[in-house]
Amino acid sequence: MQIAFQNMAERAMAAGWRDQEVAAALVDLAENHMLALGSNQEIKEATKSAISKLGSRRR
Repeated sequence: MQIAFQNMAERAMAAGWRDQEVAAALVDLAENHMLALGSNQEIKEATKSAISKLGSRRR
């Protein structure tokens, strides 16, 4: 992953981004990925709970 990370940073700088812009963008990407993972888990748990509640109402 380190090589891919460095390649992405190098491509961004070659496209005209400054070092700080690249670093901030990469941090934002990582943070957004972590938030998405957490949200996906919350949605799975909420869906499972809702399905369980619907199932118990039908009995």
